[in-house]
Amino acid sequence: MIFHSHFFSMVFFALIVSIVLPTLKEESLKARVREGIVLFVTLVFGAVLAGWLMFLFR
Repeated sequence: MIFHSHFFSMVFFALIVSIVLPTLKEESLKARVREGIVLFVTLVFGAVLAGWLMFLFR
């Protein structure tokens, strides 16, 4: 991958997914933007939270 950090690779993946999925799913532009932002924040926050939980319970 182009990034040397796993975090930036994950953010890039979340960005691509949060652009593509709402485009396929939603009809209006407002709904696409809202769904994309919610999906991006959820993916990034969920991955960081999962990473911290794995770190704490190692």
